[in-house]
Amino acid sequence: MLVFELREGYRGPVGRRLLARLEPGVYIYVGSAWGPGGLRARLCRHLYGRRGRMHWHIDYLAAAPGYRPIGAIVVLNTRRVEPFLAAAGHSSRVFEPVEPRLGGTDDPYGFGHLFLCLAGDCLAAALGLASSVPGALRFIRPTRLYTIDSTG
Repeated sequence: MLVFELREGYRGPVGRRLLARLEPGVYIYVGSAWGPGGLRARLCRHLYGRRGRMHWHIDYLAAAPGYRPIGAIVVLNTRRVEPFLAAAGHSSRVFEPVEPRLGGTDDPYGFGHLFLCLAGDCLAAALGLASSVPGALRFIRPTRLYTIDSTG
């Protein structure tokens, strides 16, 4: 789960078929890291700003002016838990679903995976949501990555 702030909101495309109108605020995106590169690739892409071409809905938001990553909550589990997290987010009073199907076009239950956080402490609320599924939790803060040239 990616916790991030949109300081300026966002109005524009998120993929080829969807348009989003998001107000400034803190958002929770429920995603997976099963694809190529796994967790490391997703963290580098969304926490540390290393991007390739726009592929996922969250890529468009992460490229928006005013995007500020707060952190990622990783649920260590051998099963795909993101549909269950999204369903729990939809039934929560702390998270407001933003756009139907946004971030969840492959969700078997049809839930969107992007939520506006209504809590005072969104990180604690996101950790609470993550604890609703089995698996160990890890919180990862964004930091600056530096490349050291060892060739001198």
